[in-house]
Amino acid sequence: MQLSLAHNLTERVIERELTRRYPNHRKVFRVIGRVERIVGASYLSIALSARHVRQWQENERLARQLGYK
Repeated sequence: MQLSLAHNLTERVIERELTRRYPNHRKVFRVIGRVERIVGASYLSIALSARHVRQWQENERLARQLGYK
């Protein structure tokens, strides 16, 4: 969560600075910023869920090995 917050804050600062320097491209910078935040959040979500999926698979394997399934 802290990594995501820091990433989003940094991205917003960069977006604001680019908008200040190039005011005619404000909409482009906003769209790119939003896309980048969505991609970052999606990556973090997948990375965190992968560990849970591996644990579930290991639990299933162990349950079969011990005769519970």
